[in-house]
Amino acid sequence: MEQAKAVLDMGEHAVFIWVSYGVAALILALLVFSTLRRIRESERRLQALGGGRRAARDGEAVPHEGREPGRDPR
Repeated sequence: MEQAKAVLDMGEHAVFIWVSYGVAALILALLVFSTLRRIRESERRLQALGGGRRAARDGEAVPHEGREPGRDPR
């Protein structure tokens, strides 16, 4: 119990360390939230175009409009 208390206390640097941990946790949470939101948005957009996870999972090829097969678009 004393070891855990000593680790959590951290002496004179405790405020800096705990604020740093809090800021890091907040940034990581925001990144996860942002990533999940972008994934949902991309999936909605893909569904609107007629593709999606289901088509990709079933092995269906989704055609690329305006592009000839085997040609570099550049």
